[in-house]
Amino acid sequence: MTDLSALIKKLIDLGAAETSEIVGCTEKEIQQIESGIGAKLPLAYHEFLSRMGHSAGRLFVGTDIFFEHLPNLASGANRLLARDGKLFLPDRAFVFGMHQGYQFTFFILDGTENPIVNGYMEKSGFYRVADSFSEFLSKAVEDTIHAEQTLSNRQKLVSDKRKKVFDN
Repeated sequence: MTDLSALIKKLIDLGAAETSEIVGCTEKEIQQIESGIGAKLPLAYHEFLSRMGHSAGRLFVGTDIFFEHLPNLASGANRLLARDGKLFLPDRAFVFGMHQGYQFTFFILDGTENPIVNGYMEKSGFYRVADSFSEFLSKAVEDTIHAEQTLSNRQKLVSDKRKKVFDN
């Protein structure tokens, strides 16, 4: 499984999060989720919630993936599927993320510690996102860091151009 401490350090070191923005769930909150679904959460996801379940800087900006959104995600996914036709969530699916109302991510509660992550995109159907939750999380961190670096480079370029304009 992924070393969450290393991922968190990377987010902080590369400017995608401040230490104070990394906030996990309490064990009581995680148990509340498990009680609500009537099943134990996979270990990899449980660890994510315990370290970053409330917030994680700019990781997952625009995606409803944190604790406060979890109770409504399955119903949102079902509404999206209903709009697209006669599709249904697979048995024991746990929807853990919804992006901009047109895409969601889920895994199957089958006792696996680090489950395959699947997704659904409006009008496109179901697809595999990652071979494990750990891989999903690692990819998300890398994508966030890349986006932060690209933004930083663009801001520097704009600043340099402004400086040249005003220096002349």
